[in-house]
Formats: sequence, C-alpha cells, structure tokens
Amino acid sequence: MLYKYFSLASKESRASFEALVRENKIWLSSFEKLNDPFESKPCITHDLNHKKVRDRLRKLLSAKISDIKDPVDLETALRLHGKPVSKINSSVTKEYVEKHLSPRTERDVSVLFANVGTGCFSRDGGSPAMWAYYANNHSGAVVQISSCPKQVSGQLVQEVTYLKSRPAVGLSQLVPQEDTTSFSWEVVKYFIATKAIEWEHEKEVRIIVRGKHEQYHYLPNNIRRSVIIGCRATDETRRFVETVASKEDIFQARLCDSEYRILWDRLA
Repeated sequence: MLYKYFSLASKESRASFEALVRENKIWLSSFEKLNDPFESKPCITHDLNHKKVRDRLRKLLSAKISDIKDPVDLETALRLHGKPVSKINSSVTKEYVEKHLSPRTERDVSVLFANVGTGCFSRDGGSPAMWAYYANNHSGAVVQISSCPKQVSGQLVQEVTYLKSRPAVGLSQLVPQEDTTSFSWEVVKYFIATKAIEWEHEKEVRIIVRGKHEQYHYLPNNIRRSVIIGCRATDETRRFVETVASKEDIFQARLCDSEYRILWDRLA
C-alpha cells in the first residue's frame, strides 16, 4: 500500500485530495517546490581525463574558428589552435571543465529536472511524525492506495534511497558528446530518488513523470482508494471527507494502545 498525506487546511490541499479520491489524479509537483533544497542538485565530479572530455577538446582543435559559437569554446580553441594534440594537458582540461563544461552541465541538468514532476507517497500510513508533519498535526487525512506498477503509461514508480553522503556522478556521465543534451535517464533517476538519511523515516515512494509538472496526472484505473481521517480532525473536516469519499471507504484513525503507532478502523 501507498499513503498520501493531506493537511486539508487549504483550498489547494482539499482540491488535490478531491482529485485523488474522486478522479484518481495525483498532483505533480516540480522539484524546486519540494521541501528539501538538495532535490535535483546532483554533485558533479570533475573526472578530467575521461575520454568524453578530452575528445571534446580534440574536436575544438580541429574545428574551424569561424564555426565555433560558444565564447568559452572559442577562447579554448584559440589557445589550442595550430598546436598538437599533446598540448591538451591537465591544466587546459581543468580550466575548460571549470569554466565551461561544469556550469553548462549544471544548467542543463536544472532544465531537465524542471521538466519532471513527482507525486510523493509513503509506505507508512501509521507514523505519528508523518501525521504531524503532513496531515496538519493529525487533523487532516490520508489517502491509502494500492501500489502502482513500477512503470506504466509514461510514469515511473521509484523507491527513495537514503544516504549519509551526497551521491556523486562523473561529469562525463552527464556531458553529451555533441552540443545537444543526451543525459542518461538512469543517471537522472538516481538523483530524483536519493535523499539524506535524515529523511529515512518517511519511507517515501515517488511517482515520477517526464514532461509534466505543476499539473494533475491520472493513475492507473485499477487502483483502489480509501481515506483515513485524522484522530484530531474537526467535525467540519469529517463532513468534508464524507462528501468526497464513499462511506464504506472511510476509516477513522486512533492511537495504538501498546506502541507509538496510528491505527485505523472502518467508520461506523
């Protein structure tokens, strides 16, 4: 099962809740609006001697100066023009990477992430902390859905991995051979679903969709949905939930007698 927490404290939250319960649609957030500033910020290492980087410099050596449009490419080509390949030493490579490839790659990665949307779920519907953080201090609600298949209709379901250190990727894994961006989706997926170990208690699962963000996305039709009302929900919130979900699909949260867990029972 997957669980989506809702505060139900704003019009936006209630609209997203209704869309998921009634229409089987999930709101896709852009990564820049998520609550972790490390999202979509890969740590790019400077593997200076990789073949892709050096091949790019060799291409500049043999290019016509008049055909080179990029200012940093042009500056580098002018320095190397007429010199043998052996002149492509480590200092030239380092300067080229730091002045051109690295910032350009970071910019292109940002553009790529800006075109990806995600819907965030949890594997844990009974976490008191999650209810506090994301369901308005236990006064909101949680939508429980049956798990999505790993990949269907352009969406990817990805378990989040939690690490102590930021994952790093070699610059050459991201830099395209030509002037057009050709990032490896496998590399990008890794950063989309990797977070710091401090977030591990969230047991997050992400539905990731390329080419869509800040809009709704339909989930597969065979997903079963039910609603758990928070143990501190007001009467007004309960009435709202009952207007959105069928009574047989509504549960009431309660405190576990023996553990620090939230349990739920079918609404009487």
